Amino acid sequence: MFTKPKPKSKLELEIDRLVLELKNHQPTSTEYNHIMTQLRELSKIQKEQSPESVSPDTKVMAAVNLAGIVMILKHESVNVIASKALSFVKLR
Repeated sequence: MFTKPKPKSKLELEIDRLVLELKNHQPTSTEYNHIMTQLRELSKIQKEQSPESVSPDTKVMAAVNLAGIVMILKHESVNVIASKALSFVKLR
């Protein structure tokens, strides 16, 4: 029910550190520009490392499969075929 927050990676901690460091510099300073360049590079790396989300096609396929399973289960609960009834069926 209660989950512990995921610990931040070293990359995330470095991004946080750089964001805090920005407060110590004026936006027109060269240090500020240097930090912003580093942040852009780290953000690119972070984006590349993040897992890709599930494609919409996969989500639709999963939903259709689940709907089919539900339909089969509903049909079986309404139209029960007893094991003894099958013994009366004559096959050639």
